[in-house]
Amino acid sequence: MTDTHEFAPDLRRPKKITLFFVVDMWGIEGPYADGNWHQLIHQAAQSWIKEYPDQPPATLWSVVQPCDLFANGTSCYITCSTKLPDMFFHGLNSYLFEHFGNHVTVAEVDFDLPFKDIEGWRAYLHFEQGQVWEQTDAVTWRALS
Repeated sequence: MTDTHEFAPDLRRPKKITLFFVVDMWGIEGPYADGNWHQLIHQAAQSWIKEYPDQPPATLWSVVQPCDLFANGTSCYITCSTKLPDMFFHGLNSYLFEHFGNHVTVAEVDFDLPFKDIEGWRAYLHFEQGQVWEQTDAVTWRALS
């Protein structure tokens, strides 16, 4: 296993965005409220890498932005990646929909939206070497277990 202190991911920045996975983070209630829904994204990512261990290096980027996709009309948690297939996002949506219903969605972008036009993106999860990695500080990554 790779030592987490030595792992340096090959981060993959999209040139333009074609698909988002969006979470109505303020509309989630119950045990997954207050950001606890992240553990479900981690579970889905780990299931993906177990099913597709040869997934080429891919970075799941995230940002919190104002959006009007949900009834409460506040900010949303948005993820994207052009190196993960659309099937990943639709599977993630199905998995989280079981817990949150209409508080998650996949949104296709039908116009030219360069990645760099949205400020605040951060590398959320990274898929490489048959594992899912998360950043623990500015330089250190650890494999999800």
